Amino acid sequence: MKQVLRIGVTAVAIAAGAGCAQSETAGRPMAEPPGPTDETRQSAPHVPRPLDAGRYLTDPCASLTAEQLRTFRVSRQGQVNPKAEGPSCIWRFGGPPETTAGVSYYPQVPNGLTNLYHLQSAGYWQKGYFEPTTISGQPALYSSVIDNRQQGECELAVALTDQLFFSVLITEPPGKPSCKAAENIAEAVIQTISGGG
Repeated sequence: MKQVLRIGVTAVAIAAGAGCAQSETAGRPMAEPPGPTDETRQSAPHVPRPLDAGRYLTDPCASLTAEQLRTFRVSRQGQVNPKAEGPSCIWRFGGPPETTAGVSYYPQVPNGLTNLYHLQSAGYWQKGYFEPTTISGQPALYSSVIDNRQQGECELAVALTDQLFFSVLITEPPGKPSCKAAENIAEAVIQTISGGG
């Protein structure tokens, strides 16, 4: 990945359907949505290797090490995102147009990644995208209420435990592989957390 991406941090919207902006405060509704019963709602895969992210909940900008940032060719330090509702850091670089990469944690969301699966069961992502995957062995999910991937924006959520996930939001010029960039950032965050870096 030649450029590194802006950390546009996904703000938590407490009610389903709230806050759908596609920016540093891009909305990711986190409340338990109405609709399907417990018997029909999907659940996220179990996290086989829980990771302790406690340190990064108080210092989210430590999620990427100085060495990783050099690899991504980011020279500027990350900044805590004051608009986010959870621990969040954003990096800006390059431009114009500027590229950003954001990492956000969601300790306040009940049931972690499963909450996003429940939203899928309620049809919340139907106008956007919902694509389960794995990142470094952790259950993960590309999802957004609006599909702006061709415009250079991609969101990726990665489970750390069955109750906690983090998200990566990449925004870069149109035509760039923003989802690959999100994957690269997510892998680096997992590497950092796994190593206690």
